[in-house]
Amino acid sequence: MHHAAILRSRAPKLIASALVLSLLLATSAATGSPTSTSDSTPAGTPFVTLNKGAVSTPVGGSISFSVDVAVDRPTSYLESRIQIRSSSGRLMYQKTEVRSNVPTGSVSISYKHDLSPSDLRPGAYPIELRVRTQSNGVREWVLNDDLLVYDPSTGSVPVAIVVKIQASPSMDAEGRFVVDPSQSTRARDEAATLARLILGNPSLRITLAIPPVVLEEWLRASQGYAWVSVEGVVDVPADAAAPKAYADTLSLLKRAVASGRLELADVPYALPDTGALQRGDRLEDLGMQLLRGHSATFAALESSPAAGVVTADDLMPLHGASELRRAGATFAVLDPASLDSSETTPASGAYDVQGVPGLAALVLDPELSACLESAAASQCTSRVFSRSIIETLSAPISAVVSMGPGYRASMADLSLCLADLTEAPWASFVTASQAAATKKTESVALVATAPTTPGAPSGYWDEVARSRRYAAAFLGAVGVNDPEAQTASDLSLVAQSALWAGPDLNWGSADRGRAIAAASIRESSAVLDAITLGASDITLSSANGEVPISITNSSEKTLSLSIRTRATGMNVAPRQTDVIEVRPQENFATIPVDLGQSLSGKLTVQLYAEDLLINEKVVAVRASFLDRLVLIGGLALVLVGMLLFIRRRVRSVARADNM
Repeated sequence: MHHAAILRSRAPKLIASALVLSLLLATSAATGSPTSTSDSTPAGTPFVTLNKGAVSTPVGGSISFSVDVAVDRPTSYLESRIQIRSSSGRLMYQKTEVRSNVPTGSVSISYKHDLSPSDLRPGAYPIELRVRTQSNGVREWVLNDDLLVYDPSTGSVPVAIVVKIQASPSMDAEGRFVVDPSQSTRARDEAATLARLILGNPSLRITLAIPPVVLEEWLRASQGYAWVSVEGVVDVPADAAAPKAYADTLSLLKRAVASGRLELADVPYALPDTGALQRGDRLEDLGMQLLRGHSATFAALESSPAAGVVTADDLMPLHGASELRRAGATFAVLDPASLDSSETTPASGAYDVQGVPGLAALVLDPELSACLESAAASQCTSRVFSRSIIETLSAPISAVVSMGPGYRASMADLSLCLADLTEAPWASFVTASQAAATKKTESVALVATAPTTPGAPSGYWDEVARSRRYAAAFLGAVGVNDPEAQTASDLSLVAQSALWAGPDLNWGSADRGRAIAAASIRESSAVLDAITLGASDITLSSANGEVPISITNSSEKTLSLSIRTRATGMNVAPRQTDVIEVRPQENFATIPVDLGQSLSGKLTVQLYAEDLLINEKVVAVRASFLDRLVLIGGLALVLVGMLLFIRRRVRSVARADNM
């Protein structure tokens, strides 16, 4: 019978990690120990644990392993065998220890071996530990690990880890929480743990990517808040426990950022779905998302983010990358899926982006990211180690890990991997900015299109795109200082969020996203729909004239709108687009036209707010009949005069010939 035993690299380190975490995490029950499974004793102790003592061993060094076996019943025979093999499978070291008549309790077995005679080169060498016990039957556990042998004379590989802390927006359009912040604390707790870890470990460098809309909600919660319960609206004062906890978390984050070891990534305000933006022809909204995110981040943490952008899915098409650069970004953290498939996928590192001067791509390592997501500390260490011995040491390796409500990874798990790498002499932590600033010798091409998050309800993104068009038009018409327009714009940006899908992509919060989009449209249309355009058919007294139009503004705001015209059978002067200020009540304007030689024509008058068509009228324009008669009569007189002149000329020539 085989049991998958639980492995940790070093018992002393994990015990220390457990103590640190228990002190740092007042709100967490994490212990730093391996998770118990069916391969544990009734008391929850793992049956077998391998402690390697150190993360890695230098060339020519020695190993000192210990094996802890939890014996849950008296055992007549216990055998522990350890093997170390080369990458090709050749047996390099083996030793077996036997114990007899072992009582219930814990057994510790030590293994020591000098590696200098074997002349091992830098690399990872598989370890297999097999433990057998015999008591009314044979039980066996087998676990595997790696012996990491490094060259002390080489440098260290830079490691950039981006921690994404995510949660769906939890406020409604009126600014009330739909979920009690005191009950939904996973994201807040992870952020507080990260901040404490940074403050307690001077060698750590981490980049934090957290949607500014979430920080904004935490700031609101810290000041006292209202939330909508099934029994009605509940007001929570600022001196209650929950607001104080959010205030403490924001304070911790401020201190961690001020230390210079926690970097804030530049995250779009509501972490929009890049593919959906492209589908709705709204990639330019990335600039507005980033600008609004800067404001929210500074308000919550009194710090500005770095110039490196982290998106929802780490995907970015070429057009989107251009928008990021236009907004001031100098690099973007990207998954290899963002790179053109016609190219060979490059290793994790920093590269120039083709076609976007001044923007770098910090390409992630999917394997390391997967290890971080699965909380496999030993695999994370092995992945970074393999990079350190086969890649150029100056090239960084980067990874992301997402955590928050519904995510598997947690800071308690990540801390184990960070502790391993902290002790590794062949690895050093850097921020994403530091990694992106490394010398670039190559460039990468980005894909033309980005995929949309799958599973969105039918019509969802169409509603979101409509809310954004209305909000942009409203904001452009009344200006950025108008509070109602800013509210409509903020709501439309939140509606674009990919966070509504949730970590399992089941779109359980889609109705809230739709409600936010609908509220934005109501806010904008309350003003824009109050604008009406009036224009009637007209007969001009001459070929030139002016077509009068009226604009009725039933709102209380002054709007900056544009008049656009299209004409057939006439010319419009002086131009086809004109910007006017539309004040409340009646407004009048005229459009100069010239029919030229035409008897009539059609004029289409359109009223726009930014790129949103508010209203239009088609006007028939004619010249008066009298004017046309005068024109025709004048032409007839000219023709008669010319005929008389020609006739006299002909007669004069004839008389001259007769003479």
